[in-house]
Amino acid sequence: MAHDLEPPLARRVNRARIMLLESDSAFRDFLTLTLRAREYAVEGIGSAEAALQSEALRQADVILLGLGQWGQHERAVLDSVRKQGGAPVVVMAPRTSEMDRRMIMQAGADDYIAKPVGIAELLARIQALLYHPHRGGDGVVVISGNLVIDTARRMVTIDGADVDLTEAEYYLLKTMALNHGQSLAPSELCRLALGRGYRLGLDNLPLLIESLRHKLEIVHHQPRWIHTERGIGYRFQQLSPDAGAQAEQQQ
Repeated sequence: MAHDLEPPLARRVNRARIMLLESDSAFRDFLTLTLRAREYAVEGIGSAEAALQSEALRQADVILLGLGQWGQHERAVLDSVRKQGGAPVVVMAPRTSEMDRRMIMQAGADDYIAKPVGIAELLARIQALLYHPHRGGDGVVVISGNLVIDTARRMVTIDGADVDLTEAEYYLLKTMALNHGQSLAPSELCRLALGRGYRLGLDNLPLLIESLRHKLEIVHHQPRWIHTERGIGYRFQQLSPDAGAQAEQQQ
């Protein structure tokens, strides 16, 4: 008779530590109580200054970052929290324009949820970030021209220089690179790279892809590696910049 050696997902991920930065005290208290009721260890903090001094930031497995309308201050907070915390960051902000969402993702958010936040959706995003099927290093090194993806050390370099990727960006790139030359539908790419819970955030995928191109490509609308196949999905394959531009124009 087979034995279940792995505990259920709910028990595995709910031991995780979450730092919640939210200035609205009523909303912060509500989220803190809600997440603790699901056995997460939650530290609710009301200001960026306090968060940056807190051990909870450096010990967190996921950071929930509540922001106001996107601006220079909010960008600075996200940048500081991400650099000092190291954990994936979910930004919770008022519903905003496509341009602002793009800027939030490019600034280093692993995910974005519009306020008012739906609890079921938030829980699914948290689980997707915590329970990732490929988090362990597998010792694979993918070399594509001057781009190197070292999965054991979780490092990406171009011409020997480190590329600073968010956790979501890294797993998207890794998944596409390990499926070199294959077209992956958006839903399949999200499932393989980010986990099943991310299906509720599928609308953020184009922004993550654009952010990846912004960091990897010399001219991000002339991709050498990450190619869009309209109506199909995305494909990782090294092309020259000119060939990449021609391929994109033909889609």
